[in-house]
Amino acid sequence: WSIDSFNCVGEVSAHNSFIKTFAFYAERGCFFTSCANLVNLYDSLTLTKIASFRGHCDEIRTTKVHENYFICAGKGNPNSITFWDIRKLDYPLCEKEKNLDIFSFLSIEDSFYYGCRDHKVHKMRNTDLEVQKSLEPSHYDTVTSLALYENVLISGSRDKNLRIWDYESPKEIKTVIN
Repeated sequence: WSIDSFNCVGEVSAHNSFIKTFAFYAERGCFFTSCANLVNLYDSLTLTKIASFRGHCDEIRTTKVHENYFICAGKGNPNSITFWDIRKLDYPLCEKEKNLDIFSFLSIEDSFYYGCRDHKVHKMRNTDLEVQKSLEPSHYDTVTSLALYENVLISGSRDKNLRIWDYESPKEIKTVIN
């Protein structure tokens, strides 16, 4: 789509079922799409497919580009997060978090945050991919969304509540109920 005119400038038949995620990699002028556990990589100018690969062992629910990482996260069996080196994409760099069911993923400064079916917001250092202590208290249902607003992390859940976190401490600042 053209942002200026709101007209469609191109179309890609990306997958044979609905597209679950989209991630843009501005540095290389390309974008990733995913459906089930398949990832396609496209050139954003020509809209041609560059590569297709199995991005995950099960359903991909969220993808992100962070520096030279392409990250797939979702239903994990055995691993829930797969990290790829964008410059290679021939095999995953590593896989993390056994059997978590991840619905949302966010990168803030030196950490990755991910919301899961286990009602928690989990944290991982992005420098060495070491898992950190989860944010407490937990939600009462699956954490489906994460956002950064000014200097706070906001998590949304199927429990119909928002939790607002100071991600640097990490302490909950406030819960917005229903």
